[in-house]
Amino acid sequence: MTLPDYVTCLNLLSGLASIYLAIHGEYNLAAFLLLTGVFFDSIDGFLARALKKESKFGAELDSLSDLVTFGVAPMVLISTYYNTTWLSILVILIPVCGALRLARHNINRHLTKGYLIGLPITFSGLTIPLLIVFDASKIVAGIVVAALSLFYVSTRRVNRVL
Repeated sequence: MTLPDYVTCLNLLSGLASIYLAIHGEYNLAAFLLLTGVFFDSIDGFLARALKKESKFGAELDSLSDLVTFGVAPMVLISTYYNTTWLSILVILIPVCGALRLARHNINRHLTKGYLIGLPITFSGLTIPLLIVFDASKIVAGIVVAALSLFYVSTRRVNRVL
């Protein structure tokens, strides 16, 4: 494993810790750990390119870590924070649509230099914590969950930031 792979593991650990904390009612800390995952996710790829350590292993590890941190962890956080059946069912779309987006990205990454197809799943790590911190209503949370899920599977081009 290389340094970027270890940073990717910190992303994964952030997601796993967020899940644990959400289950135990520590919602703000769980939300903060999603943001921490965003930080690690943004620097792992940068490091891999800068150090010329890009690898298939690193790419797969990144996708698996992203699915946990930005798919499963937000699902658990929304489900436990709002504790509403309809929203708990709806939020299942985040990891499902996120997984579809990640799989599509993994098989097309060599064709899409400079842009991405669909919204990166990392956006769950930015938006879901805001719902918790600002104590958004269940309706707003449902709209955000549905919108994120649709944007993950959309075929719109998104310019790459890093």
